[in-house]
Amino acid sequence: MMTKGRARPKAAAVGILTALVLAGACSPHPVAPTTSSTTTTTTTTTPAVPGTLTVSFVPRTTAGNGTVTSSPAGINCAASAPTAPGCTATFTAGTNVTLTATGATDLVSVRGWGGRCAGTATTCSFTVAPGAASVSAEFAGPVALCALVDPTSTGVGSVTIDPLGATSTATSCSGPAERLVPVGTRVTLTAVPAPSTLVVLTGWTGVCAGVTSSTCTFDVSDPALGGATNLTAAARFAGPSRLTVNVATGAGFGTVTANGSDSCTSGRTCSFDYPAGTTVSLVATPGGPAVTLGGWGGACSGAALTCTLTAPEASSFTVNAAFSFVP
Repeated sequence: MMTKGRARPKAAAVGILTALVLAGACSPHPVAPTTSSTTTTTTTTTPAVPGTLTVSFVPRTTAGNGTVTSSPAGINCAASAPTAPGCTATFTAGTNVTLTATGATDLVSVRGWGGRCAGTATTCSFTVAPGAASVSAEFAGPVALCALVDPTSTGVGSVTIDPLGATSTATSCSGPAERLVPVGTRVTLTAVPAPSTLVVLTGWTGVCAGVTSSTCTFDVSDPALGGATNLTAAARFAGPSRLTVNVATGAGFGTVTANGSDSCTSGRTCSFDYPAGTTVSLVATPGGPAVTLGGWGGACSGAALTCTLTAPEASSFTVNAAFSFVP
């Protein structure tokens, strides 16, 4: 009976020990209970500092219209509406902004910048700073140009206009003869005499006065900075002259030669055309050793064998020559 009574308590003791070991009660270093924790990192962002940019326009006489835009986008301001919302924009300080000025037409140019920008280029770049900043832009309208054929011309011709690619035969500045040219344009005018007519250019008037060559080049200046609001240049053309040579029929025989190639012999009347201003050298050549030049008449005089003349403009001149036998 005692054996049976002791067997039951042993079983109960085993069960209690097992539970304590699982719970860590028998460990020489008790294990602390495990707990989960979450670490939170807080980032502090400094608010972006704004910079406000305002664009305005400078009005002047002869000013043209245009628009200023920005990259990055924000400014889109037209000179025709300078108080529109697009004329003021806010950018983060440190932003690199490029402003571009564009004329309303190809005839309008940038006169200049002010404020944060300077110069006359079409673009301006800068870094936006905190606070307010301003930029002003100014546009210049075109200048009227008249390229003419001088109405006193006695010859036919025309004037070409570069870089417009136009040709003018007008004699007065009206209607299509007046062309608009952007400020800053380099203009080259070329006087072109009518082909195969012996017409020559005698000179220029107006903005090209004093130029002696067939081309005249000048820059179109801004009227607001002292340039003319209207430019006129005229080319004058001279028509050719006709020389008539009369070699009389007489006791002697001979030949009159003009400029080495145009010749006229005794008993003939000859005509030769020359551009105005041409130097004409006449040489009388007796027909033999017993013949001499009796003398000149008309535009030449005396009895020397040579006579030098200048061809007049768009008119005729006559020379007479007579040969005789040596006494």
